Amino acid sequence: MNLILVNPYSHSISGVNKATIEPPVGLAYIAALLESRGYNCQIIDAQIMGLSSHELLREIRIQPDLIGISSSIVTYPAALDTAKVLKEAFKGTPVIFGGPHPSSIPEKALQNDCVDAVAVGEAEATMLEIARRFKDGEHLFSGIEGVIYKNNGEVVTNSPRKLIEDLDALPFPAYHLLPGFKLYKSRARKSPVAPLLTNRGCPYQCTFCNKDIFQRRIRSRSPENVIKEIDWLVNKFSVKQIDILDDNFNFDLNHAKQILDLIIDRDYSLAINMQNGIRADNVDPQLLDKMKKAGVFKIGFGIETADPQVQRKIKKVLDLDKIIGITRQAQEKGIIVYANFIIGLVGDSQESMQRTIDYAVRLSPDIANFMIALPLPGTELYKEIEEKGKFLVNVDGGVEKGFYGNQVFYEIGSLNKDMVLKYYRKAYRDFYIRPGRWARLIRSIRSVNELIWFKDAIFDLIKNMLIRNR
Repeated sequence: MNLILVNPYSHSISGVNKATIEPPVGLAYIAALLESRGYNCQIIDAQIMGLSSHELLREIRIQPDLIGISSSIVTYPAALDTAKVLKEAFKGTPVIFGGPHPSSIPEKALQNDCVDAVAVGEAEATMLEIARRFKDGEHLFSGIEGVIYKNNGEVVTNSPRKLIEDLDALPFPAYHLLPGFKLYKSRARKSPVAPLLTNRGCPYQCTFCNKDIFQRRIRSRSPENVIKEIDWLVNKFSVKQIDILDDNFNFDLNHAKQILDLIIDRDYSLAINMQNGIRADNVDPQLLDKMKKAGVFKIGFGIETADPQVQRKIKKVLDLDKIIGITRQAQEKGIIVYANFIIGLVGDSQESMQRTIDYAVRLSPDIANFMIALPLPGTELYKEIEEKGKFLVNVDGGVEKGFYGNQVFYEIGSLNKDMVLKYYRKAYRDFYIRPGRWARLIRSIRSVNELIWFKDAIFDLIKNMLIRNR
């Protein structure tokens, strides 16, 4: 039996969203488990190949019995378009949606005729059970945990699927089904680059963060299993850089240090990019020492706001003075530090947003990313806007411009669109138009691939600095 798994292409992404495109790890995990049980899979990564919904039809090599399409809030419009095209091309073939955005709005996704079911949350075991049902001729979705589906036009919600407890039991992702690591994009000091997950989940309660896939409980792979995958990546794919995609790599400091020790012992001379950032208030000097020895060249901190009242509002209270100290220590070791901030959070005012900008300047990371608050469906932020504010964008339908599109998504209280745009653009100007800032950015580039990434990412950065508030 044959399954096609699709990562759709969003043609509207730009800047950082376009410069950083990681392999679809979730689809690769699903395909690996299915292949291990004898099912035939093809992954079509239309995103990295730049394939429209009609163009990807030419890439299909097998007659599909089931079609799976994964999407984020950015690729959701493209996912719907892809589903329509595939439904027309393969009439009667069930189409199953999955990924962060459909998992947040399953009932709304099912309002589309081209979507038959949604696999909510972690989908490896769910897709395996659906495939087995199809092969055995049983009812495709009835009673399968984690599935919400349509039955004669009625939406049926099955019980949630339990989280995968033993992550070591999963086969390594089926990267052989992807176009090749060298095609993907991130800030690459060495190439080829491969993604890596050492754990799943995040226990923190940030109001703006969606946890519909991995949920709120940390589950970690054993350090031995992690290093075994790294060995496999190096030996089979000649990988030279690892991008760690954990939501919270250093939640368990001892676990993080064990993994770094094993990498140090291997002496692979890998470059390591903490792509999703690490928890800033759970870093100690020993962790930084081990990171440096293991080859970590870039870390990021999600700081979001420097205003104490807004910190409490979003349920993310960090020790800002400690972060300054950790940032200096990392930079002294030659590790590039990114800091991420959110402009226009609920509770923000002109004063609080300026406080965040002033802190970013004082912190002086190598790169500061300023994002406009995006109310992801399924989050407390979304619910608060739904109850007390006004959406300016239908986020349920997807946001193709991504997180850096000069787009304000809501208004609430005295927080309005013009105010948020003013301080969003001001943040970029205040941080980057300073003596020596651009020279420092250029000095941090150590490879041709980094230069290419910098070029692709920088256009939106300059645009954000130069566009004045209308």
